[in-house]
This record gives sequence, C-alpha cells and structure tokens, in this order.
Amino acid sequence: DVEGGLVLRALTEKGKKTLEAGKLADASAEQLKAADAANDKVEQSMGDAPDITAAPSAILSLFENTEFWMNQTVGGCLSCRACTFLCPTCYCFNITDESNGTAGTRLRNWDSCMSSHFTRGASGHNPRNTRGDRRRNRVGHKFSDCPRLHGGRVSWCGCGRCIKCCPSSVDIRKIVLNAIKEAGNV
Repeated sequence: DVEGGLVLRALTEKGKKTLEAGKLADASAEQLKAADAANDKVEQSMGDAPDITAAPSAILSLFENTEFWMNQTVGGCLSCRACTFLCPTCYCFNITDESNGTAGTRLRNWDSCMSSHFTRGASGHNPRNTRGDRRRNRVGHKFSDCPRLHGGRVSWCGCGRCIKCCPSSVDIRKIVLNAIKEAGNV
C-alpha cells in the first residue's frame, strides 16, 4: 500500500501472467521505493523464524503424554472451533445420510476435529473425549502426520487466522515450540 495505490509484484510465473492480463498501470520509481521500504520494515519487525524441523518427531514422541496436551489446552480452548473453520488448510468432514421417505441423500459436511462430537461413535465412546485429546490430534496432524506423509510439508500456512480469531488466544505456534522443548527434555 503506497501513496496513490498499491504495488503488486508477481512471485510466480502464473502470478506474472495474471498481473499482465490485468492491464494495470506500472508503478512509479517512487512507489517502488516506498513499497520496498514498507516490505523491509515488516520483515525486520518479524525477526527470525523458529526452527521447527524437530516438530514431527517431537509431537509424535509426546502422543501419549496426556498431561502435556492438557497443559496446552487448560485455561484456553473453549472448543468453539473458530480456528478450524477459518483455517485454509483444515479439511475435516463428516458424512451424513438424510432420508426423505423412501429416498435418501448422502451429504459430505464440513466439520471440525476440535468438536467433541467429531470422533464420537454410535456406541457413545469417544477416543478424543477431552480438549487436550482434540488439540493433540489437530497439532499432530498439521505438524507431525502431514510432514511425515508429504515430504516434510506442514499443513499450516502461518496466516495467523486461528490465533487472531481465538477468544482464548490459543497460539498453535507456542504449542509446537513447547512440544519441541518438552521432547528435548525427555
């Protein structure tokens, strides 16, 4: 955002084609300089990114540590599920059958692994009965399961929506760093 408009820069070939197709005016040298200064200011304010390469093994090693996961949740998570509904990398769903007389429809509904009903079976048993269990599942999926299954890629983009929208200020970044630290202490 600069005086007189916005400076857009393509980071990929597809982005370059998109910008060229938009018939946008070229930024002036002054606008480019202002955009560079704004980007530099933001980058300096962020500091260095923490090293989370140990997260997959750390989280897996803490899988059975109920106390750790409860401590990461107590006084925080309300199970409102806002974090999962606003997360661009969450994709949990449920299948329901709805009947209408002798016909029926099978529906795939967006759901949330942070819901107490998500894993509850027909018998009433729930393998993820506590908020700590559900937090372990969510963090484990994003930072342990996905990297092990998908070439090291976490299922988290760092946009901060989950943190910003949380009424209890639960911070998934702190949980991951706490897991790395805790696993290193074991």
